[in-house]
Amino acid sequence: MGAIREACGSIGAEWPTLTYGCTMVLARRLIPIPSYSLPYLCDALGVSFDHHHDAESDAVAAAEVLLSLASRAQADSLEALAQVAGVALGHMSPVDWIGCHRSPHRSDGSGNWAHPAPPPANLQANPGHPFYGQVIVFTGALGIRRVDAWAAVSELGATPEDSVTKRTSILVVGDGFTGHSAADFTTGKAAKAAQWIAKGHNSEVMNERDFADILQDEAGGMR
Repeated sequence: MGAIREACGSIGAEWPTLTYGCTMVLARRLIPIPSYSLPYLCDALGVSFDHHHDAESDAVAAAEVLLSLASRAQADSLEALAQVAGVALGHMSPVDWIGCHRSPHRSDGSGNWAHPAPPPANLQANPGHPFYGQVIVFTGALGIRRVDAWAAVSELGATPEDSVTKRTSILVVGDGFTGHSAADFTTGKAAKAAQWIAKGHNSEVMNERDFADILQDEAGGMR
């Protein structure tokens, strides 16, 4: 943003009006690493980055970092990513600007941002629905935001949780997964689910398409 302001000043142009996010500010709220300089950040996220301080290379790397952070946070827009991270986006106009910064309104009082918790199950839901009474965990990138998936199943009487335990009865796997076994997919949550299944716990692994079909069937039955 500083480069844009200086470039505008050098040719006598007005600053543009725009909203933006800083990958360093966002990353500091989302992933714990020793340094948030661009090379370290790219390495932590698996982003290819070969020419530090080359303007084009830096810009492409920053864009890839943002997309990686958004994927991890299940965010489908810059605004959604900022909300998940507890960050206020930066703004620029022809007359002023304010940088992207940590939002004080997302603090839990200790200086640490509090991640949203899954909502409780709606006990007044239809007990005949397949999700009623289930403990459901989501893993991988979904086609909808994680918080929206939590809300959808909790409204149907399920208890959404953020981690796999022996209580987990359904694991919904995103990222285009089409199998039916936790052993077919390698995420930390899927690995834990496979371990519990091997120990005799009754846990079902469901891909996102099957999950969406059940939600759609329910919506169709309510029309």
